[in-house]
Amino acid sequence: TLTGHTDNVVTCAFSPDGSVLVSGSVDNTLKVWDTQNWGIVLATLTGHTDNVLTSAFSPDGAVLVSGSFDNTLKVWDATNWGTVLAELTGHTATVYTSAFSPDGAVLVSGSFDNTLKVW
Repeated sequence: TLTGHTDNVVTCAFSPDGSVLVSGSVDNTLKVWDTQNWGIVLATLTGHTDNVLTSAFSPDGAVLVSGSFDNTLKVWDATNWGTVLAELTGHTATVYTSAFSPDGAVLVSGSFDNTLKVW
Protein backbone atom coordinates (compact mmCIF):
# COMPACT_ATOMS: atom_id res chain seq x y z
CA THR A 1 0.00 0.00 0.00
CA LEU A 2 1.37 3.39 -1.02
CA THR A 3 0.50 6.29 1.22
CA GLY A 4 1.38 9.97 1.06
CA HIS A 5 -1.45 11.82 -0.65
CA THR A 6 -3.75 13.75 1.67
CA ASP A 7 -6.91 13.25 -0.41
CA ASN A 8 -8.40 10.89 -3.00
CA VAL A 9 -6.07 9.47 -5.66
CA VAL A 10 -7.79 9.65 -9.05
CA THR A 11 -5.12 8.93 -11.66
CA CYS A 12 -1.93 6.94 -12.04
CA ALA A 13 0.47 6.11 -14.85
CA PHE A 14 3.59 3.96 -15.22
CA SER A 15 6.55 5.34 -17.11
CA PRO A 16 7.17 3.38 -20.32
CA ASP A 17 10.22 1.67 -18.81
CA GLY A 18 8.32 0.88 -15.60
CA SER A 19 10.85 2.59 -13.36
CA VAL A 20 8.34 5.01 -11.83
CA LEU A 21 4.65 5.25 -11.13
CA VAL A 22 3.03 8.68 -10.99
CA SER A 23 -0.17 9.25 -9.02
CA GLY A 24 -2.39 12.32 -9.11
CA SER A 25 -4.77 13.43 -6.42
CA VAL A 26 -7.57 15.70 -5.31
CA ASP A 27 -4.87 17.18 -3.03
CA ASN A 28 -3.64 19.06 -6.18
CA THR A 29 -0.35 17.14 -6.36
CA LEU A 30 1.31 14.31 -8.23
CA LYS A 31 3.69 11.90 -6.56
CA VAL A 32 6.49 10.07 -8.35
CA TRP A 33 7.01 6.61 -6.86
CA ASP A 34 10.12 4.45 -7.24
CA THR A 35 8.94 1.06 -8.50
CA GLN A 36 12.20 -0.62 -7.50
CA ASN A 37 11.68 0.50 -3.88
CA TRP A 38 7.93 0.72 -3.40
CA GLY A 39 6.95 3.34 -0.86
CA ILE A 40 9.77 5.72 -1.77
CA VAL A 41 8.49 9.03 -3.16
CA LEU A 42 11.08 10.43 -5.55
CA ALA A 43 9.25 13.74 -5.96
CA THR A 44 6.03 15.55 -5.19
CA LEU A 45 4.94 17.70 -8.11
CA THR A 46 3.10 20.88 -7.24
CA GLY A 47 1.79 23.62 -9.48
CA HIS A 48 -1.82 22.80 -10.21
CA THR A 49 -4.23 24.95 -8.24
CA ASP A 50 -6.99 22.35 -8.14
CA ASN A 51 -7.58 18.59 -8.32
CA VAL A 52 -5.28 16.60 -10.63
CA LEU A 53 -7.48 14.29 -12.70
CA THR A 54 -5.31 12.88 -15.49
CA SER A 55 -1.71 11.87 -16.09
CA ALA A 56 0.11 10.33 -19.04
CA PHE A 57 3.71 9.70 -20.08
CA SER A 58 5.01 10.34 -23.56
CA PRO A 59 5.99 7.08 -25.29
CA ASP A 60 9.70 7.84 -24.86
CA GLY A 61 9.19 8.59 -21.17
CA ALA A 62 10.80 12.03 -21.44
CA VAL A 63 7.74 13.97 -20.33
CA LEU A 64 4.67 13.55 -18.18
CA VAL A 65 1.49 15.51 -18.77
CA SER A 66 -1.06 16.21 -16.05
CA GLY A 67 -4.50 17.76 -16.33
CA SER A 68 -6.54 19.42 -13.67
CA PHE A 69 -9.76 20.91 -12.44
CA ASP A 70 -7.89 24.23 -12.88
CA ASN A 71 -8.52 23.90 -16.68
CA THR A 72 -4.81 23.48 -17.51
CA LEU A 73 -2.34 20.82 -18.47
CA LYS A 74 1.21 20.85 -17.23
CA VAL A 75 4.04 19.23 -19.15
CA TRP A 76 6.69 17.97 -16.72
CA ASP A 77 10.30 17.05 -17.45
CA ALA A 78 10.50 13.38 -16.48
CA THR A 79 14.30 13.54 -16.36
CA ASN A 80 14.31 16.43 -13.88
CA TRP A 81 11.24 16.04 -11.67
CA GLY A 82 9.64 19.28 -10.60
CA THR A 83 10.51 21.16 -13.78
CA VAL A 84 7.46 22.33 -15.73
CA LEU A 85 8.32 22.52 -19.42
CA ALA A 86 5.00 24.08 -20.42
CA GLU A 87 1.58 24.99 -19.16
CA LEU A 88 -1.12 24.40 -21.76
CA THR A 89 -4.16 26.63 -21.53
CA GLY A 90 -7.18 26.85 -23.75
CA HIS A 91 -9.79 24.66 -22.11
CA THR A 92 -12.56 26.57 -20.40
CA ALA A 93 -13.44 23.78 -17.97
CA THR A 94 -11.87 20.85 -16.13
CA VAL A 95 -9.30 18.81 -18.06
CA TYR A 96 -10.49 15.26 -17.54
CA THR A 97 -8.34 13.09 -19.82
CA SER A 98 -5.11 13.18 -21.82
CA ALA A 99 -3.20 10.89 -24.17
CA PHE A 100 -0.13 10.93 -26.40
CA SER A 101 -0.08 9.53 -29.93
CA PRO A 102 2.04 6.37 -30.29
CA ASP A 103 4.92 8.37 -31.79
CA GLY A 104 4.68 11.05 -29.08
CA ALA A 105 4.25 13.85 -31.61
CA VAL A 106 0.68 14.69 -30.60
CA LEU A 107 -0.96 15.23 -27.24
CA VAL A 108 -4.75 15.27 -26.98
CA SER A 109 -6.74 16.45 -23.97
CA GLY A 110 -10.44 16.21 -23.23
CA SER A 111 -12.42 18.58 -21.07
CA PHE A 112 -15.75 19.22 -19.44
CA ASP A 113 -15.99 22.11 -21.94
CA ASN A 114 -17.11 19.43 -24.46
CA THR A 115 -13.93 19.69 -26.53
CA LEU A 116 -10.80 17.78 -27.36
CA LYS A 117 -7.67 19.88 -27.86
CA VAL A 118 -4.89 18.65 -30.13
CA TRP A 119 -1.57 20.11 -28.99
